Amino acid sequence: MSANFFLNDAIIQNSKGIRVHTAEVNGNLKLSGSGTGLTVDAGTTLDVNGPMNVSGDLNARKLTFNPLPVLYTQATDGNTAVNISGAEESFDINTVALTTASGDLQAFNITHSGVGANDMVLLTQISYSGVYNVNGALSAHVAGVTAGIITVGIKNWGSGSANGAIKLRFKLIHNTTVG
Repeated sequence: MSANFFLNDAIIQNSKGIRVHTAEVNGNLKLSGSGTGLTVDAGTTLDVNGPMNVSGDLNARKLTFNPLPVLYTQATDGNTAVNISGAEESFDINTVALTTASGDLQAFNITHSGVGANDMVLLTQISYSGVYNVNGALSAHVAGVTAGIITVGIKNWGSGSANGAIKLRFKLIHNTTVG
């Protein structure tokens, strides 16, 4: 089912909304007025093929991801893989207490069936329970992404050995196959 709406500036519509299953816009889609916005419900996707420009108030130029990230905890040691058992697109990991020596690097894998080989993984280091540059200065990064696996590297840039856990937050951004 499809519908065409032809409006001009002289027509004012006071409708609360139009609900459709699929809408294809050939041209521009403009939301204007106080309190307008585009909402994508959980479990649905918004596909943008081409540039997406966002302008206006800085507070309006943000992405909000719901629900909050699910927390997973690493077991055994700093090299132990963490299995993401759900389909979360956003999740947190608490590592075990790390004892990485000054200047050393360690790594662990995250297994997640929802990760594609061409996906981007955003990583934010939320906290470190040790004292920076007394108990090391840890910095985490995404070292690799393959289908189903994210490899996380952790480097101790501090002058002392690490002595504490870090909390990491991840967000998956899916890409189509590069062709």
